[in-house]
Amino acid sequence: MSAWVSEFLRQTDVIEALSSMPGGAVFAVDADNVVVYWSASAEREFGQKAEEVVGHHCAHTVRCATCLTGCVMTRGACDGTVDLHSPRGSARYERRLIPRIDENGGFGGGIEILRPAGEGIAVPADQASRHADPVVAHALDQLEARGSHRAPVHVAAPHALHDLLVRAAHGRSAAAPSFHPAAELDVSGLRALADRARTDDSVHGPATVVVEGVESLPASLESRLIATLDAFYERAMLRGPAPLLVTTSALPLDRHVARGQISAALARVLEVGAVTVPPLGERQEDIETTVWGVLRRLAAHGRRKVTSVEKPALARLLAHDWPGDITELKAVLARAYHAGSGPTLLASELPAVDGARAARELDVATAREQADSLREALREADGNATRAAEALGISRSTLWRWRRKYGV
Repeated sequence: MSAWVSEFLRQTDVIEALSSMPGGAVFAVDADNVVVYWSASAEREFGQKAEEVVGHHCAHTVRCATCLTGCVMTRGACDGTVDLHSPRGSARYERRLIPRIDENGGFGGGIEILRPAGEGIAVPADQASRHADPVVAHALDQLEARGSHRAPVHVAAPHALHDLLVRAAHGRSAAAPSFHPAAELDVSGLRALADRARTDDSVHGPATVVVEGVESLPASLESRLIATLDAFYERAMLRGPAPLLVTTSALPLDRHVARGQISAALARVLEVGAVTVPPLGERQEDIETTVWGVLRRLAAHGRRKVTSVEKPALARLLAHDWPGDITELKAVLARAYHAGSGPTLLASELPAVDGARAARELDVATAREQADSLREALREADGNATRAAEALGISRSTLWRWRRKYGV
């Protein structure tokens, strides 16, 4: 390699150019357009070894249309898109040219950086969001902005997000939240919760009571739940610390009303303090942003630095309906991330995410794994639900849902 090329490659602007065009082929020519440097990435891209190229005019290796009218590099830097012809055929590339000016002010050679046009879409810069999904990030902000306000809250979001959002509503109180699956509550249970709103004065800080899955509450108990909500609203209006009631549902409230799972009367009461995160598959405009957020987090903690996503890969991710919500998206991207090593996430690295069949296969695999884990945890805990939930790293209400779902 020529001494000036070695020195040139150490310059800051060259380093920046290389980093902004990940995976690009790099070569250098002298004043006569003879190749003096041919990178390993150029070998891979064009199928020619350095020893076959160095010492020959660049037109014999990668020829562009401007070769016929005079090399643009000799006329100064010229960035943009160009069609190149090589032994592997013709292809379009994004090009960055960096000329070397000699002591007389003339063309002394230059470096060319090439990347297949449309190969990938760059991962946008981190916007310092607290969560990969922008709607979840906004919901967290809403909940924490409440500060010391302890009026009841309703979280309408996919099950996988409940614990995260409940913790945000709970705040910094040292008293751990208590979870109560709605389907397991009866009149006495709801009455006890209402009594707690009037009498709870924990020395450890304000308590948080969580009624999970209001859509599974028997219709005969809805009026009792409304009375319980009223008790917590009354307590929140008093001075001093007050316990917080958080109710949850898997979908936006109007969806549960339409399905006949809750009444319009209960929905109106819950809507007052509702924070809603619709399923990711229904928010096409947020899927791409969430993909970037997950990839940034993977790159921040992993060895692979993914800086772009191949267009076909992104198209497949956007076309999927994500029945497993962001948990499924994270699992798919994590598998793809660890399947490769380059800066561009490729479609070939993605596990199957196309269509309902792939979704069903993933659902079956996930269900089998969850059911097996649940049985093992309960066996190790001698049937104690609290210890089993702790071992699995889930809440008791989530454990209850799994038991009901899998018949364990």
